[in-house]
Amino acid sequence: MNHDLAASEFLLVLSNPALRVIAAELYHNQSGRPGMRWNAVLDGHHYFVSESRTTVPSTPVALACVLRRADLDRSKDVHYYAHKRYGTGIRIEFWYRRRWYQIWSPED
Repeated sequence: MNHDLAASEFLLVLSNPALRVIAAELYHNQSGRPGMRWNAVLDGHHYFVSESRTTVPSTPVALACVLRRADLDRSKDVHYYAHKRYGTGIRIEFWYRRRWYQIWSPED
């Protein structure tokens, strides 16, 4: 899977009104800047999002709008092994207006 295909799949998920955010938490990076992590579920499948430089999580629809305009980080492999989370999955990272975002979805 390439970056554009992964982004289009994530756009479909983020735009789906049945997607439900089930958890959100504030984090601080190594420089002490705040960010948000949130977990959403659609049809029993989980999606994990990280956003930098914020204390309020974006809504899925707002994040879809950001993703449409963002610059994808093509240096990162779309197929991802998560050391901090369980297993392998699909991940994209992108930048928009000096903010960094990541969407990760584990394989079923």
